[in-house]
This record gives sequence, structure tokens and C-alpha cells, in this order.
Amino acid sequence: MGSEASSRSSALLRIGLALLLWTRFARDLDWAGALTPRFLALSAAFFAATTAMLVGAFSRAAALASAAVAGFLYVVWGVVRGEPGVAHHHVYLLVVASFLCALTPCGRSYSLDRWLAVRRAERAGAAPPPERGNVWGLRLLALQLSSIYLWSAYDKLAPDFLSGARLERILLWFYAGFDLAALPGFGPAVVALSLATVALELALGVGLLVPRARRHLILPGLAFHAILYPDAPRADLLGHDGPLLPRLPRSRRRPPGHRPPRGPRRRGSGAPARSRVASASAPRRDAMTRLRIAQTALLLALAALAAACGGDAPPEPEFRWEEEVVEGPEEPPPRADARGGEDLEAPRATRDALDADAEAERLERRRREALRRDEERALEQRRADAGRRPGPRPDEGARGEAIYPARDDAFCDERVAACYTARGAHVGLTEEEFGVAAGRRLERRLEAGPRSPRGVERVDGAACDRLSEVCYERDGASVARTREVFGRQAARDLAARLGARRGEPSGRGEAIYAPRRGVSCDERVAACYVADEAHLGHTRDEFGRPAALALERRLERGPRARDGVYRPVDGAVCDRLSKVCYDRLGASAAVTRAEFGREAAVRMAERVR
Repeated sequence: MGSEASSRSSALLRIGLALLLWTRFARDLDWAGALTPRFLALSAAFFAATTAMLVGAFSRAAALASAAVAGFLYVVWGVVRGEPGVAHHHVYLLVVASFLCALTPCGRSYSLDRWLAVRRAERAGAAPPPERGNVWGLRLLALQLSSIYLWSAYDKLAPDFLSGARLERILLWFYAGFDLAALPGFGPAVVALSLATVALELALGVGLLVPRARRHLILPGLAFHAILYPDAPRADLLGHDGPLLPRLPRSRRRPPGHRPPRGPRRRGSGAPARSRVASASAPRRDAMTRLRIAQTALLLALAALAAACGGDAPPEPEFRWEEEVVEGPEEPPPRADARGGEDLEAPRATRDALDADAEAERLERRRREALRRDEERALEQRRADAGRRPGPRPDEGARGEAIYPARDDAFCDERVAACYTARGAHVGLTEEEFGVAAGRRLERRLEAGPRSPRGVERVDGAACDRLSEVCYERDGASVARTREVFGRQAARDLAARLGARRGEPSGRGEAIYAPRRGVSCDERVAACYVADEAHLGHTRDEFGRPAALALERRLERGPRARDGVYRPVDGAVCDRLSKVCYDRLGASAAVTRAEFGREAAVRMAERVR
């Protein structure tokens, strides 16, 4: 344990961790949102500890206090209360790193403690204290960092990642507006990137513990995290610090009273032979010094970038993976299909029977759809007769029937909430237009295979959806190809829908629901709210990009507009368009009654699910 080295790397780690703690928790702990004395005390403790940690006042005690506050937030807010994004491994890593930082000489460099120590030494006429200390805490942190890379690589050894499928889904989600799959060599490039990622993480996990390998892994590690930074949570910036942490001066263990031996002297020479060797290696030391200065500057720049850009980053979304699929009948057992060539040896009578079964299935589905529409129209009529405002109908701008172009070569169907190109269904564009839930449903349909009753298959250069019974070519929905694949009735239905006007983002339903803890969404106005503000990110996840743009336009018009969003009191938000108010617990009947009257509160209570 008795290893000494420079304390400057520990000081840089202390500064970077303080900035990351501000980036992650400062917005959640601002004093403007302090509704109780306990919250105010927690906020004061957080900012006092992290500020002292940043400037280096009682550095080790401040780092320990910051770790304690962050650990409290992780356990109480994240594990016990289930706040979104708090019980995350990035937050856990911040807690562990802050605790291990308290075990290092992090206050002997770049700190207020160092400045005061130098001032005391000057007044006493003594030499300044050395910027060195026991760095065994950094050894523990390097071991923690190595284990992160190794377990991350182990998780990526699954076939889903090695085949490139997981990375492809990530790219299509973040860059849904670009048809990346159409680029030449996109598939092999994704596979190569996946394999390179696993190889680099394995190399970092092992090589950071090997002194000779560290210098060769610093630049690849920095480049790897610099590429991930625009899409990764801000706490992942600790990975930028990671390759630099083990880059310490080699520690020397010497017994008390030990003096280094002097080299042999030559005649006529007043210096030992080893001094000439040291002078010969001076250029190499100068180059290493310049490299360390460049590393330090890059680290501080990345930490400043995290503090500047990460404060407004929303918590990571927690998707509803198990939502009920309602867009089609139950999937029957797989059967042979003569058109696909799977059962060419079957007798003609068998193929005719299968075709008849398929036609009967389509007729039964259309009959159920017609009954559902009749029931909806009857419900709308009853609501109108009762004097209540009916929900919007498809021909009045509600989402439901239109097929519209999302871009030059992609088209979206409001009936099944899915988007397509001539090459197939597009999950990323579907999430962008209709929300994350619609994208997950489409992804499950694609995983079921093209031959399932809800599958999407390629037929002679066109993408055909068995659920909506529509075929898409490069120019859009094709009536002729739909007639060839699904029959005349499907073609007539498609021809009638081609003239439908695109619906508004709102009007999808009437429910007010909570997709996750702390978030409330209103289907009537297609908007989501968190605590005391309308949230564009959750609105985009639940209702798609058009709904988020519509909400953004409403926010730009100001709180006094007829459809504005405003804060009546601290900790609450009200929407003039829906006449509903929300607080930290969700839709609030008390605030709604105070702002819009008793009738609005009753209507709101009926819509809460």
C-alpha cells in the first residue's frame, strides 16, 4: 500500500467528478424546486459538498461528503422511490468514484488546500510541500474501471450484438431521418464496428492494468468515448478520465533512511556516469511531459463540455416493453403459403383450401373492423347527445386513416402507426412519427417473421404489410401491387384511403396515463408533462416528432395563449388546451378545479387511467 506518486492526476479526477455530479443532479436539486425543509437540506448539502470538492477546500472530506449525498440519492431516489434514471449504473459509478477519490491525495494539487499550504510555507520560510502522496486509492479506481470495460465486453458477446443487430437499431433510432440501411456496405460496416467495439473494450479492460500497454491505449480509449459522447449519458464521461487514471508516475518503495547509490566517477569528471545517461534521455522526458500536458488539457476540456452541455439532458427513457398489442388478431399457427413457394408439392385442393382460409380470415378481420367503427360512432353520438365534447373523427383531422409521405422515399400509415420504404418497414422512422411504443410494436411484428399474419414481406421489389394489407413501392402505396397480393377488396380500400387528409398529432384518444413514474401523458392533446413543465422529450417518445413540434409551437406562443402552458403555483403546470393541471404526482384534481372549475376537474378524473 505504501506507493507514492504525483497528486495532480488525483486533483484532476476530483475536479472532473465535481463537474459530473453537478451535471447529473444540479437541475433536480435546484432551490427553486425546494418544497419541503428536507429537500432544501439535501440540496444545500449537495451543493456545499460538491462546491468544496471542486475548489479543493478540505478536499478529501468534501469528496467523501459528495459521495455520501450521491449515494443517498441513488438508494432513496433511485432504488426506493424509483425516480427515472437515478438507479442507473452511471450514477452508481459516480458514487464509487467519488468515494475512492476521497482515498487519494486529491487536495495536494490544483486546490484551495494547496494554495493555503504554500502560503503557510512561505510565511514560515520553508519549502512548499511536495505534490506527492499515497495513490493506492487510484489503484482501486483503475481496477474498478477495468472491471467496467470487461463486464461491458462480456455483455456484448451475445449474438445480438456481434451480428450488428443491436448497433443497427441504435443507429436507426438516433438517425431516423437518414436512410442508413440504403448506404452501400452498411451491413458489413455495422458488423465490423460491433466486433471492433468488443475488441477495444477487452483490450482496455486488460491493458489498463499493464504499464507497457497503457500508453498505446490512451488515444484509442479517448477516441472511443469521444464518439460515444454525443449519444451517451453525461456520466459516461468518467470513461474519458479512465484511460488517464492509471497513467501515473511509477511509484518507488524505499525503506526509511535509504539513499540512492551514486554512480562511479571518472577521472577529471565531477558528475557520476548516470547523470550523463539522464541528460541523454532528457528529450524523451520532454516529449512525455508535453504528452501529459496535452492529456490534461483534453481532460479539462471534456469536463467543461460535460458541464456546459449536460445540465439540460433529460434522464434516460425507460420504455414500456410489455404494452398490449391491439392492432390485429391473435397469430394462428404457421401454415404453408403457395404464393411464397413453401408448399409447392401440396395438392391443388390443399392450396385452394388454404387460399379460401386466407380470404375468410381477411373478411372476418374487415367485419370486426367495421363493427369496431360502428361502436365508436355510436359512442361519439351518445357523448354528443349528452352535451359533452366528442372526440375528433378521422375525417376531422384525427389520426386514423391517412397514408402520407414522411420524406421522399418513405411513407407512413396512420391506421397501423407504421412507416415503410420500398425495402421494408422502418422502425426508426415509425418511432419518430408515432412514438416509441409504435416502434416497439412494429419491431415485435418484424421479429415474428414476414409470414406471420402481421408480418411485412418483400414481394417483387415492394414491401407488403399483411396487417394493413397495403403494398409500398418507391413512389408510395401501390394500388396495383396491393390488388395482386391482397385482392380487389384491399385495393379498393387503399384507393379510398389515398385521398384522406393527414390527421393532427392530437385526437388519438381520451386517456391520461403515466408511461413511467413521474411522467403524465394526455392522449387528447398529445403532450406529456413532468412535475411542473411540459416535456418535449417524453412527448416525442410517446406521440412522435410531429406532436413534439406542435407542443413546442404552443410553448413558443407563451403561457397567455389560448392553448398555452403555464405554472399557476410552484410545482404545478396547467394546459389551457386540455384544461388539466399536473403536479409531481400526476394529474391534479385540486389544481384543475382551482384553475378551470369543478366541471373540468370531473372530466379530468374520468379520463385518468
